[in-house]
Amino acid sequence: MSDVGDLLEIGTIGRAHGTKGEVVVRLITDRVERLESGSKLSADERELVVETSRPHQDRWLVRFDGIKTRDQAEKLRGW
Repeated sequence: MSDVGDLLEIGTIGRAHGTKGEVVVRLITDRVERLESGSKLSADERELVVETSRPHQDRWLVRFDGIKTRDQAEKLRGW
């Protein structure tokens, strides 16, 4: 994991979307390639790997590897 000083904030994880582990992400960057499949993101002490992402209105819907249920997705809220 990278040192906190080396990290770049790209957005905030919001609520779960649907029942299969997707979350709403509000980006604060215009570099949408940061959400490409396989991208590794840090959230607190955890590393999240983007499985899929797609635009949805003014936000993005993102599914991370290992997050398969709505309950798991809700635990990411606020990161």
